[in-house]
Amino acid sequence: MNGTAATGQDTNTQGSRSLGELQVSWQAWRTAPAGWHAHCTLQLGAASDVLELSEAVPSLGFELHDEGENAWGTMKLTPDARGNTVLSIDYHGGGLIEQRSTLCTWRVCRACDHVPPSHGSGFLGNGGWLKVNWTVTGSQDACQKIELRLETADGTPIGRSTLTPQQPEWQQIVRQGGGYAELQFIQRFREDGRIVVEANLRHAQSPGQHARLAVLPGDGPPPQPEPKPGPGIGDQPGNTLVLGPPRTFASFTYPRALQPPSPNQQARRFFELSNHDSSFQTQLAALQAKSDRAGMVAQAQDFVSPNSQSYPGQYVQRIASLQGAMGRLHGPPVRAFLALHPATPEELNAALAALLGEPVASFVQDTDYAGERMRLQDSLIALVVLGTRLGHHEAALIRALTVCHVADWLNAQTPLPVPSHPASPQQLREPLQANALLPADILPLPQPPAASTVSPLGYADIKVIRQRLKRYRLGELAHVENVMRGETKEETQRHSRQTESQSSDSQSSHDSDQRRLDYDGRASQAEASASSPINDLKREFDSLQKQYASDGLSVTVSGGWTDTLDG
Repeated sequence: MNGTAATGQDTNTQGSRSLGELQVSWQAWRTAPAGWHAHCTLQLGAASDVLELSEAVPSLGFELHDEGENAWGTMKLTPDARGNTVLSIDYHGGGLIEQRSTLCTWRVCRACDHVPPSHGSGFLGNGGWLKVNWTVTGSQDACQKIELRLETADGTPIGRSTLTPQQPEWQQIVRQGGGYAELQFIQRFREDGRIVVEANLRHAQSPGQHARLAVLPGDGPPPQPEPKPGPGIGDQPGNTLVLGPPRTFASFTYPRALQPPSPNQQARRFFELSNHDSSFQTQLAALQAKSDRAGMVAQAQDFVSPNSQSYPGQYVQRIASLQGAMGRLHGPPVRAFLALHPATPEELNAALAALLGEPVASFVQDTDYAGERMRLQDSLIALVVLGTRLGHHEAALIRALTVCHVADWLNAQTPLPVPSHPASPQQLREPLQANALLPADILPLPQPPAASTVSPLGYADIKVIRQRLKRYRLGELAHVENVMRGETKEETQRHSRQTESQSSDSQSSHDSDQRRLDYDGRASQAEASASSPINDLKREFDSLQKQYASDGLSVTVSGGWTDTLDG
């Protein structure tokens, strides 16, 4: 295998590679705010295909056929552990036999219907050499979970997996005869309330291969010298360093107030990240109780891993991949919604319904809502435990959870508005600016020693402001020296300062300063000081008082002072 790649600046990358008979060329460029867009061209003889990959469409499949030659697979844009984006390809070559079939179909049920689990089996492949057994778990999971067990016709186990709305796909590669079989099971939801599991079996003579084509930087371009601006641009010489705007990440808050806020204030201003139904958070809390920091990091790494062993498919790498209206909680529409200043609850409710594309009550009461929100909570806590540099993704997760908090708060205010407690515009603004409460059993607030008399007071906000170098800008030259080759030049500077003072008596009725400059450049000065009519200023304070508000979050200082002139 041979290939060539040519890269320009890190904001525009292009290259090509030969994968057997398959030729792959690509061009990638940055898109706002920090993603990548890749234009890929695949060529197999006279057959070709063009794929457009982006943050919204991170993977696409392809199939090429030309005079007996076949190539098929998937191209992907995936993030790595260092925050970069990797352009890669999984491909097969050679002959291809494909079989697609519907494995089973059933209807979604309600948890209160007491529908028992159902079982079934089916055969795949030429001659039925593969057997698939399945179990639909019934009303305990609203008939949305199915367990699959794959084995050969003679009963030899091959693998097993569980399909859920959060993990609707399962892929398995099986060695069979002189080739390889790639199995794909997909769970789909139909508009009529039924669920179907489709099986796709592809058989090829060669195994699948993986190739990494390019690594695209994920944290912005490094600072580069910038040419001197031309006339009309407006840049002034002398501005030799330009810093990008500071980025402020959302704050995490621990409630530790002597005077805690009222229940209504708490419901508006804060929302929890802890979830008692989460096995991931339960495991982190158990490790924190043992002071096992390394174990917590290992659990978080397994959670965010694409090949997670304990939490497969739980990490929210892209909010757009979530089910239903939850997948719309990202991008500029969410930022615009959280920046609103609504005057009435009806105005806030209408804006949120427009963002979700459905009524707020339907969004909160959806069967997938609790599970998807728990995935957002767990994903954010995993990133905090790891201490990653994915600040933009952490902020996106917090914004999505803030929208969920606003939806929960509005859903509890029924009917709108509450006649006995009408919400003011300031109170309506508070849910849009709410802070996330970290679970104290996973990330506890550091406590002072037992012998110390100091105790934590108030609300502790952790805010991070980062600023990076954006670029250099050329300025004016201060000095230029020309030295011929073979010559050396040494320049020495010496600075000295000499002061000569003279004093004389004067019978004049007023003081004066005299200064004269002689031909040597030396100055003589006669000085006399006159007493100032104001020698001292005294300031006396009285009746200073400090008062805390009822919510414990603001303080008022009152009192006065008197200035007295001495002299």
